[in-house]
Amino acid sequence: MANIREVAQRANVSVATVSRVLNQNGKVKEKTRNHVLAVLEEMGYTREQKQDVREEKKLKRILVLLPDIANPFYSIIAQGICGAARKKDYLLMLCTTERNYDVENHYIDMLRSGMADGAIIITPIMSGSELEKLYAEKNIVRCCEYEEDINTVSHVSIDNYTAGVDAVQHLINIGHKKIAMISCDNGFLSTAQRENAYKDTLRKNRIEFKSQYLTKMESDYGYRTGIRSMNYLLNLKEPPTAVFAVSDIVAIGAMQAIQKAGLLIPDDIAVMGFDDLDVASLYNPPLTTIYQPKEDIGRLAMELLDKKINGIDTGYESIFLEHELRIRKSTVK
Repeated sequence: MANIREVAQRANVSVATVSRVLNQNGKVKEKTRNHVLAVLEEMGYTREQKQDVREEKKLKRILVLLPDIANPFYSIIAQGICGAARKKDYLLMLCTTERNYDVENHYIDMLRSGMADGAIIITPIMSGSELEKLYAEKNIVRCCEYEEDINTVSHVSIDNYTAGVDAVQHLINIGHKKIAMISCDNGFLSTAQRENAYKDTLRKNRIEFKSQYLTKMESDYGYRTGIRSMNYLLNLKEPPTAVFAVSDIVAIGAMQAIQKAGLLIPDDIAVMGFDDLDVASLYNPPLTTIYQPKEDIGRLAMELLDKKINGIDTGYESIFLEHELRIRKSTVK
């Protein structure tokens, strides 16, 4: 005897859609309703199984694909997702992909097989075309990362380019011209946007872009990246007087290297971060950084996914939340 989840999988719709058809409530397109009814009849699903509907509705499962949980940035986004999910009685499955395509695809197969009703993909590795195809078949939302030329898969993020401009312009406004950037070769759009903002802001202010001032290690947003990159910058013939780090954790690593070299922050070198993690304001000196509303990013991603699962067709949504430059003593006394 078929259950509602099996019917939803065969009909290629959500469990919630099948439930609305059975209970004759909620908005369902006529074409979809007729298709679901045909599948119900084909699979021998009877009205007497409505109790199964109530039981299945309690088991809404959501995949949350995170690059890792060691980085506090992703952990805080996950907190926002969890808070919104609890209010809607979703069961969350937090999965770390370690930025590995095969691992990510393994978890996506769980979604394809009907083991989950939807997924929030944070910094996806799969291509834009793969995401579009998946979005057409299943309930997914992207979080933080997105493809600029794809307007089908909804996402929540900040405007990383504008935020990067604000960060670099602050360093220029306080008098710096020898400005370096510590980045990562991780393939993220957010990273590329911050790098482009760095280059464009220098040029806009008639400051020459020097390739040796842009470090890109094949690594993640870890503090060791900051240490190693800063040591390289300190050994240049003309070291920078200011550094824009691609994340707070990277910035903390850079600050450690600067202080270990016997230099003062910001007297000898000013340091700018990105994200505004809790550690940013606790470090000595406190770190100037770009604030991201991390919990709100997670919460809104969950709300978008909930709408899609429940058949509320809002179309493609590209949500950019506000950012804020928070000036502390790592750039000004």
